[in-house]
Amino acid sequence: MLPYLESLKEKETKLQDLKKRNLKGQTGQKLSDIFDLEKYHSKGIRGKGIKIAIFDSGLSEVFSKDFDYSDGDFLKVKKIINFSHDRSSKDSLGHGTFISGVVGSLNKECPGIAPDSEIYVLKLFTSDRVSYTSWFLDAFNYVLQNGIDIVNLSNGSSDFLDIPFIEKINELTANGVVIISAIGNEGPFQGTLNNPGDLVNVIGIGSLDYSQTNVASFSSRGMTTWSILDGIGNMKPDLITAGSMIMGLGIQKENECTLNSGTSVSASVITASIALTLSAFEDQIERKRIQNTAFIKQAMIRSTKKLKNLSITEQGAGVFDLDAFFNYIINNNQRKKAMLHPSKIDLRKNQTYYLPFSRTSIYSTMMPISFNLTLINQESLHSTILSTHYDYSGEDNLDLDMIRKCLKLSFEYPQMIWPYFGNIRLILKTEEQEECQSFSASNIELKLSLILRNLGQTTSSRDIKFRQKELQNFEQVIFKLIFDYIPTPPREKRLLIDQFHSLKYPENGYILRDSLLNSDYPYEWYGDHIFTNYVQMHQKLIESGFFIEILSESFSCFNSKYYKVLLIIDPEDYFSKKEIKKIRHDIEQNSLSVIVMGDWYNQELMKKNKFFNNNTFEVWTPFMAGSNIPSLNALLEPYHIAFGEKVYSGEIYLDKRQIMIDSGTEIIQFPKDGYLLSAKLSEESNQILANGLIFEEAFYQTKVDLNIDNSEKLAPTIGIIDKLNNMNNSGRIIVMTDSSCIDSASPSLTKCFWLIDKFVKIAVGEIDKDISLMSSKYKLPSDYASNERPTYQTYEDLDFNKLSSLNKLAHLNSQNQECKNKMSHQIQNSELYQPFTHSQSEEVVYEWTASPDSPDISNQMFFFRWIRLGVSGSINLLDGIFSNRQVFPVIITGILMVVVFYLIIKKLFCKKQQVQKSGRMFWILRRDANNFDQAGIDSETSSSMSMCSEDEFINNQERYDL
Repeated sequence: MLPYLESLKEKETKLQDLKKRNLKGQTGQKLSDIFDLEKYHSKGIRGKGIKIAIFDSGLSEVFSKDFDYSDGDFLKVKKIINFSHDRSSKDSLGHGTFISGVVGSLNKECPGIAPDSEIYVLKLFTSDRVSYTSWFLDAFNYVLQNGIDIVNLSNGSSDFLDIPFIEKINELTANGVVIISAIGNEGPFQGTLNNPGDLVNVIGIGSLDYSQTNVASFSSRGMTTWSILDGIGNMKPDLITAGSMIMGLGIQKENECTLNSGTSVSASVITASIALTLSAFEDQIERKRIQNTAFIKQAMIRSTKKLKNLSITEQGAGVFDLDAFFNYIINNNQRKKAMLHPSKIDLRKNQTYYLPFSRTSIYSTMMPISFNLTLINQESLHSTILSTHYDYSGEDNLDLDMIRKCLKLSFEYPQMIWPYFGNIRLILKTEEQEECQSFSASNIELKLSLILRNLGQTTSSRDIKFRQKELQNFEQVIFKLIFDYIPTPPREKRLLIDQFHSLKYPENGYILRDSLLNSDYPYEWYGDHIFTNYVQMHQKLIESGFFIEILSESFSCFNSKYYKVLLIIDPEDYFSKKEIKKIRHDIEQNSLSVIVMGDWYNQELMKKNKFFNNNTFEVWTPFMAGSNIPSLNALLEPYHIAFGEKVYSGEIYLDKRQIMIDSGTEIIQFPKDGYLLSAKLSEESNQILANGLIFEEAFYQTKVDLNIDNSEKLAPTIGIIDKLNNMNNSGRIIVMTDSSCIDSASPSLTKCFWLIDKFVKIAVGEIDKDISLMSSKYKLPSDYASNERPTYQTYEDLDFNKLSSLNKLAHLNSQNQECKNKMSHQIQNSELYQPFTHSQSEEVVYEWTASPDSPDISNQMFFFRWIRLGVSGSINLLDGIFSNRQVFPVIITGILMVVVFYLIIKKLFCKKQQVQKSGRMFWILRRDANNFDQAGIDSETSSSMSMCSEDEFINNQERYDL
């Protein structure tokens, strides 16, 4: 269990400060005003009789100083229990106190929603924000033993494989305990849901912004990442509610109110609202009968209000409506007993609510795609699926006959649905017949029907009468998929993105993050998926007219005749020799183009990032760095392409646009006649190694001040091979040393979706020669090779004895399986196929400095920043001088400004001339000689040098004429 409290609390504090600065004149929001609580409280509906356990950081001593907590003037608490190793239950963070106040505050300035509920404050986080799974297990057992009705978890983590923790959650659900959890504060990025809020049997809550009309920027977005390999994960969050600048109890004084924001606040709002609603039941037997997470979740989903222009991954089912929820619960006799969530997905264009999935097209020969649905059956703790049935409906019966012929469905679901919830996977496959490839139909509706058999609440029910009742009734649930079936797009428009070789935490162990200087998390957990952190890249390519499919199996499981481009972005897994051979054949014989975007890899840095995990009592060693460079090198070795182990960061400019390199690598080998672009970047690796560990602890990390050296080096960053020598049918190869600028979740604020769009257009041949990337000045006259020797490693080279059991299992399962979706595509005419062999040049470029014009523009940007600062400072200075009516200082200041600006301009354009030379000059190392020969400087460089004095020109020339 990796508790979420630290980053949640820190981010809420930052959000609170930001709101105070940006919302001038606006005050915090009272929950009593948002939900009109007076109409409930005046009728005596105040949460009485409902037991709520708040798992958090304790309670402030100003509310717990008396032995009898239930007589407080501002907060009534039934019990405070300390499960942590702190000596007291005191809340020094303020988090637990605030959450308790949202539920039960009696302060009229910041009232709680259910002030008469029985609040149990269970302290599970120390003052240092430390917690352990064992503490949670003890607290869960306390909940079961004391008949707690609702558990509020305003914390979480990305570890959805903490099995003891999850099994205990299931046990609580089976016993009728309703669990509410914050969904996380990692927004606005997709795929950042936290556990346990991402579990199907937990109600995961996101936040609204201050206006109550949009999702808060900090609120984590779906979909779930534990079910995304084949396509679409489960839909989360479940719903959103108020969570920005909410007024609640402080920790200094009893009558103090403070402001807070975050999904933890939203979770406690839902917890208190459920307690308020359940307390309206006078018949306790009836209340116990309906009190389970499935019924509560169904009621919330069916009573929400959807916001326009927001997708299901942002708002879930919609905005929580207390009045509608209350009425649904009270009038529960009209309810449906089971449902699938979502009950419908619409893949047609312009369906905002179903983005990003509504960008998916259905056509023949496409890769299979799956949809993960949540089955919610509030009637029975145990149930089983007896049968499945599906059919299509539409405007034309002839179209429906073709649809039935061209589309095939299969299903995956557990044998037993328990407790109340289950995951249903719908897998959609298309046939490859020619008539299916030319066929089209619009507005097709797939209707899926599942027949459930309720087996009853044979265990763990609180109502003996219902426990012994044998339910023999059957239940039908319906799901609808609406889509357009289109003719198969031409090969030049079809892209395949490799999802199979993307590994992440927690299912693949400790995978290091892509950005070394990003201190939020030490590991890779976003999923690298077109529906999570690559969603904006996906949108850009779709808008450019391309069709993107997900490869969820090995390279042997796709037919390259259908695809023009394979995108391999930030892979962490190893390629097998069989896969490498297959891709080589596709590139050389089937004109498949490949776009490779790597990230950093450094063995010494990986060793430096191992640590002792206090939660598991094990030494955690990273299995992989930001990207699997050794395996990428093995894939690209036949073409004399290799990445190195140095780590670089910085900014470059291409087409007068900025590209951020954040913990990328460098190209250390590239073939003759390829286009190789260099950039002036700062090296991170040596500085980080010199400073030691990046994090003091695993998940309660402290960022180390690295003091990165600002000295820059020209590092080859982008490489393009137009065509392999003597191979007319070969595809193009494009490589880049970093993927941060296309990763929506990377710390870099500057994105380069336009660049990946340009890469793809070059790869498919839509752009033949791009001047900004394929200029003659970037074309290598001979093979390029740096001093660094590349490392190579394939799947067959792995030593499984040194792998953890988790990694070993993952790799054995992934590489040894047969293609489950399609038959393995063998290399045709393998006996006639002669693999491409790179012919080594007699001359090798030892140092390549051909770079875009980024140094010039960078200096201009630097110049303009100084101009802006200088002008701003001068204006302030002159304002002060003129206000005192002093004329002489004005004249002196003006003269000094002119002199300074002249020197700056002269320095910028005459400084060493390395700026101009770096993009026009290279060195050649001859194998039969020990000396270097200068290849020359073009006329453009010489003319630019003439801007300086003759002495400066001579000095600079001598500097480079070695």
